[in-house]
Amino acid sequence: MDGETFLIEPNAVVILGFRSVLSLIGLTTAVAGYWMMERKWENDGAAVLLRRPMSSQRQQSQKTGPETGVANQNHSSNKHDDNDDSDDIVAKYMALPEPPSQASDAARDNVCASAEMVLCGQMFHENGCRDFVRVGTCDSFDRNYHPTKAPADPEGENMSAAAAQYYYAEPSAVFQAKLEAAMPLPVVLLVGCGLWSLSLFLDPSIGGFRLYINVWNVLGFLLAALVGPIIAYPVRQATLERNTDRKQKACVSLVVVLVLLVGVVIADPKVQNARIWYISVIGVMLLVGSYPILQHSCRMGRRWDLKGKPKSNDEIFVHTMGTPLLFWGVALFWIGTNSVQMADLNFTYLPLFTNVSRSWVVFVAGMLMIVPAQLALDLAFDQGSELVAVSESYSIYKLDGSTVKNIVASVEWLPSGYIGTALESPIWWSLGWILMALCCFLPFGVTSLTIQQFCAMSICVAMAPLYACFVVPAFWKNDLTAFPKCCFVYCAVMISWAVAIGINGGIALILSFMGVFLVLAGQRFTLFERKRGIPRPHLPMIESSPHIDGLHTPNPSPQVYGIGHPLYAIGWFLLCLSMSVPM
Repeated sequence: MDGETFLIEPNAVVILGFRSVLSLIGLTTAVAGYWMMERKWENDGAAVLLRRPMSSQRQQSQKTGPETGVANQNHSSNKHDDNDDSDDIVAKYMALPEPPSQASDAARDNVCASAEMVLCGQMFHENGCRDFVRVGTCDSFDRNYHPTKAPADPEGENMSAAAAQYYYAEPSAVFQAKLEAAMPLPVVLLVGCGLWSLSLFLDPSIGGFRLYINVWNVLGFLLAALVGPIIAYPVRQATLERNTDRKQKACVSLVVVLVLLVGVVIADPKVQNARIWYISVIGVMLLVGSYPILQHSCRMGRRWDLKGKPKSNDEIFVHTMGTPLLFWGVALFWIGTNSVQMADLNFTYLPLFTNVSRSWVVFVAGMLMIVPAQLALDLAFDQGSELVAVSESYSIYKLDGSTVKNIVASVEWLPSGYIGTALESPIWWSLGWILMALCCFLPFGVTSLTIQQFCAMSICVAMAPLYACFVVPAFWKNDLTAFPKCCFVYCAVMISWAVAIGINGGIALILSFMGVFLVLAGQRFTLFERKRGIPRPHLPMIESSPHIDGLHTPNPSPQVYGIGHPLYAIGWFLLCLSMSVPM
């Protein structure tokens, strides 16, 4: 708080004044606007594709094959299957006779009917996959076109007016308007980026309001002002048009802008973050790494870009490191662009103890062990890993490791079996808590042992068996009696941990209570957003009788861009900051 001092002098501080607060408000608003845009596109965009009405002619074509009167059963059974062999479809299509240039209308209609039977009989989607429509229409006989490749030009993906009238009950222009309504202009994102860019003109070395202008913060303002428009216009438009080349160029330009911005802020003498210049660099790396993970995990990500259709609920990944990396990257970027070396004791400031081992070990335990292990367990359970009893007498369970093993199997040199066993059991998660308990005494030899350190250490050690042997097994087994009780005990222990961390008051108490509240709230929301959790509006977990196989009724609307994981990630970041303060 005001005038607070610590046992060890921090390596750098972030003064909670006009600049840092305005920057935090701007970045928070920008990230919230981006998250809302992706969430709306994830839900409304997929709904537009899956609910696109077919014409009466198309419905009749699905029921009976052209000219044959034979029911087209293969189409209806495979209409949502993404494992079709597109090369076989193209080979059958290319084997059809090419109509002569002077052919009569009847001859051309016969060839088109044959093409319709080949393509619709395999996989002719009504959910927006216009690549297949383009192959099968009578006005296109491009034998070199492959249905799994996006068209080179934006207009090439739109079918002709005649084809749209035949296959769909609504015109292409109406369909495109619905897509654009599913991803509207992110005004909140633009406003947030504008506030953030304006904050670069404020002096970070004082808590008050003081403007300053030099070549570095002017360049920083110009670069920061480009971030929002790049996302709102070229990236968004390329997504709507499924123009992968333009989208890739826009994303590369965004990365270049962020890298240049980091260099400009580091060079600004007013920021004075030479001691922790790498914080901003790590933040940008996390931001860049989060985007492909989220795009490969959601419904309307890479599948839409490449094939023009959404993923099913079974194919998406709700629990990934994409969300934590995004929000941790923004937090580190905010710290790196607002930190200074000297604290103004007249104002509240955030201490950064990067000069002691305690901070590094805390962040390794929390952000590299506990959080990834928790997400791996949730992901494996949602994807169908089987529950295995290690010791039923001690209520120790694990998952069979099949989900993580299949994901890691693509990297040949990694031992996928051992990694799957470690991440789908409480081992890695428990080791993270044990390491967190060790941090209570770091740095060694600086202070004498205190009751606070032993209390915090005891809670960390107790957290591993409590969560691994009671909370998680009760959820996996769908034990409606034990699970609520275990959750209450878990919440009480987490609150006790916050008290033990910040019992001396000051910034550590504020950060610890905020962190615990966000972690618990995030886990609560995640139960409603995961694939196999608690469906709304029911508070019980699905079935009235407990069972050991862990099968839960699938959530009809799992959310990759939900609320739970952002709160959980931010909460753990604040907890790590509070634990980094020496006791």
